[in-house]
Amino acid sequence: MSDYGSYDFVVDGIYYDILSGTDNECAVSDPDASHLYSGEIVIPERVEYNGTTYTVTAIGDGAFTSCNVTGVSMPNTVTAIGMSAFQYSAITGIELPSSLETIGEVAFNNCPALTSVTIPNSVTRIDMGAFSGCQSLREVVIGNSLTTISNNTFMLCLALETVTIGSSVTEIGSNAFMNCSAIKTINSLNPTPPSITGSYVFADKVYSTATLNVPVGASAAYRDAAVWQNFDNIKESTLSGITAVNTQSRPVIEAADGRITIKGADGRVAIYDISGTLVNSTDARGDVEIAVPDGNIYIVKTPSLTVKVAM
Repeated sequence: MSDYGSYDFVVDGIYYDILSGTDNECAVSDPDASHLYSGEIVIPERVEYNGTTYTVTAIGDGAFTSCNVTGVSMPNTVTAIGMSAFQYSAITGIELPSSLETIGEVAFNNCPALTSVTIPNSVTRIDMGAFSGCQSLREVVIGNSLTTISNNTFMLCLALETVTIGSSVTEIGSNAFMNCSAIKTINSLNPTPPSITGSYVFADKVYSTATLNVPVGASAAYRDAAVWQNFDNIKESTLSGITAVNTQSRPVIEAADGRITIKGADGRVAIYDISGTLVNSTDARGDVEIAVPDGNIYIVKTPSLTVKVAM
């Protein structure tokens, strides 16, 4: 990666580094001092610069540090989120693609408006302090491929209420949920209690106020396991983690006469202009029409499909 404020090219207001040793791949970079990312950001899967098409495969270290974004959409080509990528930003939500494999150190550290995060099954590593200090974070769902919750991962997430720990987690590090005293529910999907060898993993208050849900037949193992045995309320439950999203039925998107029509909408519909600025959004099921100015290019995003349309 290049140094802070250094980048190789800019397309539609987004800064990129060309990744050396790759076949036309690039990473989203931090901007120069005169520019800060703002609003909702749509990161494309591919960008063209000087006649070459580059595939966006990474979010670089510090790419969104000290920015003012309110939302980010990422393509399925992204495989990693680098250290400090969104640190101190104003994002309120984040969609992580099913190809994502790693989340870097303090990647979302101190994002004060982030309220929930679902970590897909594809993620195998989350580095230290990735979500620490996210004071509005209320719900966390960890997918079923992660094996270790690293030190300080969710430390000081003061509003955190619900935590779902995936079935492959075998180890939880020191201070992972330190001072998260608002936790009301922990769903641990592994029938074998994850090893807790570090200190201050949970706030002391949580042991008496939270409910620990474990798989059927696993309550005895948790009551015998270090740290887990401190929970007063351990219940057996039929638990499930993140399931694959059904992408067989996708909406049909049409554009004509100043209107974008989404047939078979499956949730939140967001329309952005080519610069990534949000034009309109709505929650919809079924068919919906949205009026937009003619003569422009728009990006239409639904939970299962993202397309570019020209009016």
